[in-house]
Amino acid sequence: MFQLPFLRKLSQLIRMGRKQIRTDLPIQDRVIYEERIFSRNITFIFLTIAFLFLFLAERFDADMYLPIKGQDMFFPFFLMLAIAINFSVLKVKITFWGLFLRFGILHYETPWGDIKRAYITPGEIKGSAKGWGITLTSIEEGMRLSYSVPGKPKVVCQMKSDLFNEVAFSTSRPEIALTALREGIGHSWGKSG
Repeated sequence: MFQLPFLRKLSQLIRMGRKQIRTDLPIQDRVIYEERIFSRNITFIFLTIAFLFLFLAERFDADMYLPIKGQDMFFPFFLMLAIAINFSVLKVKITFWGLFLRFGILHYETPWGDIKRAYITPGEIKGSAKGWGITLTSIEEGMRLSYSVPGKPKVVCQMKSDLFNEVAFSTSRPEIALTALREGIGHSWGKSG
């Protein structure tokens, strides 16, 4: 059964996020915190590059000297378009089961039992690659997986035993996400089913 401090924290989360938690769903599908972050600057850059390739394919003839010409420009166009679409929205979801991170078709999920602790970084994560997207970084303890969007604060989860020693993600509301993570880590609902 849930303890009283959790119910107080949960009611604070609901008031701050103004979202009701559905109790009719199975425990792994009940969402405590959910956020979508749209990365418009990076998406705009990749779409611009994609349409530049399309423009070059249309504009230049087969007689002109370019490394790739004509219809060969469609491959880089579709590649840049796919990158722009896939990495345009970061979805963070904290459920009673665990943590879910998703950039398009690429996702990472972990149950509460695998997370040791969570904290907000004061600035950029030391040793991390600055930027956007999904990055793997070598740290002293092992590897860090980072799902990031430029200009947003990051929350770091230290893992107990997993492929990655740390998992970091960007969020617009780090205090609310951290409160939800700490409550989930403290209760570990994933163990009970």
